[in-house]
Amino acid sequence: LIKRLYKWTATERFGYQKRQIHDVLVDYEAYAAKYQELKSKYAAHWVENWPEQTDPRKFVYEDIAIASWIICLCTKGGGGGKKPTFVDLGCGNGLLVSLLTEEGFSGYGVDQCSRKVWKMYGRRVDLRAETLEPFDFDADVDWIIGNHADELVPWIPIIAARSKSSPKFIIIPCCPHDLSGKKMAFATTAGQSKYHAYVQYISELMLRCGYVAEKEFLRIPSTKNVALVGRAQTGNVDRAEVDALARLGEQGFVARIPDSVKNEIRMAKALRRKQE
Repeated sequence: LIKRLYKWTATERFGYQKRQIHDVLVDYEAYAAKYQELKSKYAAHWVENWPEQTDPRKFVYEDIAIASWIICLCTKGGGGGKKPTFVDLGCGNGLLVSLLTEEGFSGYGVDQCSRKVWKMYGRRVDLRAETLEPFDFDADVDWIIGNHADELVPWIPIIAARSKSSPKFIIIPCCPHDLSGKKMAFATTAGQSKYHAYVQYISELMLRCGYVAEKEFLRIPSTKNVALVGRAQTGNVDRAEVDALARLGEQGFVARIPDSVKNEIRMAKALRRKQE
């Protein structure tokens, strides 16, 4: 107790400021209520029946938290009314797509390869196993979602700016990639992590594509918990510059090798070593 009192008085005295400020774009009470609602409906089932090798306690609760936040952001606090359409680029296990679909959203997810769990979702859950070419993709939806979408993340502001429906978008960056699809180590400033240097890079891309980069620190069990939202336009977008960015990225873009293909390559190498 004495240590806590000292910490509180010291932070007050020296003007300590939190590094992460939550609940900027979504009201906490609305989010917490929606999270508890979705947790009670879906968590136990998926934790008990998760077919993947990944830890269900991490992925299930994290995706429930992200879905709750997205619902509140896109429907003004998670209330009623018309639900928006969406596409989840690099949807992975597809749980986020399933949760949003079950909650009345209409949309689909795209990833390079399917997962075991895909077969367990309802028929209404639209998941597509295909390699997406971001420089030639039109998102005919209300919202684009990029939750840890790897090499597709820096393309999302460009896709939104060039799509006919002028969609809004949500990006939750993870591993740093540039427009070529390659992993990159972005230069950092004093006291800045590599992750936040990447967040800054994506924010600058958003600005170049004409979007205000709204930022939220999500309440999820991950250190990579920044969400960038592109829903307000600056009014200063230069379409020629956006097209130039797309052409530049297209020249060097290499899609990520699917995990299933990587596994086949590893197995083939292991087999050759045994035969030698």
